[in-house]
Formats: sequence, structure tokens, C-alpha cells
Amino acid sequence: MSLILALAVGACSPAFDWRETRPPDAGVELNLPCKPSLQSRRSPTGLRMGLARCEAGGEEFALSWAELPEPAAAGSAMAQMHAALLRQLGGQPSQAEPFAVSGMTPSPEAVMQRVDGASHARLAVFNRGLKVYQLVVRSDKPIADAHWNDFASSVRLID
Repeated sequence: MSLILALAVGACSPAFDWRETRPPDAGVELNLPCKPSLQSRRSPTGLRMGLARCEAGGEEFALSWAELPEPAAAGSAMAQMHAALLRQLGGQPSQAEPFAVSGMTPSPEAVMQRVDGASHARLAVFNRGLKVYQLVVRSDKPIADAHWNDFASSVRLID
């Protein structure tokens, strides 16, 4: 009887268990569909960097961020983050579209994009002051618009 109950409960467990997350020192809160692992480090050039990521339903959800030494470097840093991720993903990127989060620093480099090929991804880059951010959902299968929208629209910049 307990085996049947365990199987029934397991069958009802959702693949996506959305929860609010506030990674330390990120200056952002957002919803992730699973409990994230958190990492932080300093780059070889001394930048403080962080990553919050998790996997649910065959998709990887990630927020990465870096703190820059001066605000003027933000546009260049976003462009470099974006280009590096596109190279890593391969595939065919869609036309980049403007991306906005309430309270962010306006920038033409703040964009979102879809990549399809051997793997699939949705990504966005944006900044606020000294911090630059990158959102990514990655999978071997096409990513449901609802998953990306739930993730990207949940981002709230905090002090």
C-alpha cells in the first residue's frame, strides 16, 4: 500500500516548483522553477561574479551577474557576455530584441534573443549601475514561451 501511495505522490510532483530567490549580493530577486545552486567568485581581473542556476523539466535556468569597477563599462560588458554566450551555444540566433526590467539602467545593449540548433536557448542581458546580468534558459528541446516568460518577467531589481 505504501508503495502505491509513494508512486501516486511522485506522479503528482510538478517538474516546475516556482519559488522566489534572492541570490546574495546580486541586487535582484526572481522566480526559479527549482532550488538553485549558488556560486560566487572573483574573475582574474578582480570582478565579483555570481551564478544562480537550477534544472527542471529538462531545462536549465540561470542568472549570472558581475559587478563592474565603473558604470561606463556596462555596455561593453553586456555586449561581451552576450557574444560569448552565443558562441558557446552555437545554433542559429534570432534577431535580438530590446529587453527591459523595471529600474534597470537604459542601454541599447540590453537585449533578449532566442537560439535554436543542436541545443535551444532564450537569453537576455541588462544592467543596473555597476552590475550586469544575464538570464538564460537552455534545453535540448525547444523552450516553451511560458517558461521563458515566467522566468524573465519575474526579475525585480532590489537595493
